[in-house]
Amino acid sequence: MFKKYSSKTCIISMILILTIGLSVLPFTSARAASDPEDGGNLRLEKLLRGERTALEKQGERLERTAENITKVETLIEKAKAKGIDTTALEASLVTYQERLVSFRECHNKAASLLATPVGFDANGKVTDRKEALKTLRQAGEALRRAHLEITEASMDLRAAVRVFVDTNKPAGTAAKP
Repeated sequence: MFKKYSSKTCIISMILILTIGLSVLPFTSARAASDPEDGGNLRLEKLLRGERTALEKQGERLERTAENITKVETLIEKAKAKGIDTTALEASLVTYQERLVSFRECHNKAASLLATPVGFDANGKVTDRKEALKTLRQAGEALRRAHLEITEASMDLRAAVRVFVDTNKPAGTAAKP
């Protein structure tokens, strides 16, 4: 059933299999994203694109704040029409709007830094590594502060609305899960 092969044939077959197997493997080491040749510039360029994307997403969130304010104002108007005290909710809305000013300042600072980033050319390629790093750090810090400000303000307003709705439910209605 099985043929016997000579030891010479087996050795040649194994060498052939090893040669084919090793030919698939690379003989040079793979380079990381930041090549020593480019000084890590590709990574900085990628970070710039990422920060610009984050700025765009924050801008979309900023646009939705007007909608959030309108919804809470509508809730306040309806509650006042029913004779419900809305002073706590109104105070929370004022605080939210005040915190939006801080958010806009941080957002606008990041936007100005990323609109014409120092250390990069018009195509987003690094021209001065040191200045590019400085720009990315400043813009990143402004983006983080803006993110924290809008997140905390939104959570506080949402909690205030939840408390207001829960305390002013008509008797006998079940709370939403």
